[in-house]
Amino acid sequence: MFAFLENIVFERNIMLLKNIMNEVNKFFDVNYQNTSDLPASTREEIIKTKKILILKILYLIYDLLDSDNSQDGINRAYEVLIKCFLFCKSFDIVNVY
Repeated sequence: MFAFLENIVFERNIMLLKNIMNEVNKFFDVNYQNTSDLPASTREEIIKTKKILILKILYLIYDLLDSDNSQDGINRAYEVLIKCFLFCKSFDIVNVY
């Protein structure tokens, strides 16, 4: 996941980042139709994920890339990405199987 987001930052692919934010918002919704058939324990893990925190982090990266077209904007967005993966438990992989 980190390498994927890292690539998005270095390429300044803000459209893809925007699409990811939309998908996260949809997928982690309690009423998302495609997760309704999952086992209850798996659904609970998805639902309790801190969707708002993840979206805020992705939006911060998006905003940094969108507002500053220079290398500095990319560097600041990359720094946010690194710090979030190091210190934010919401990005940790959860064993849902």
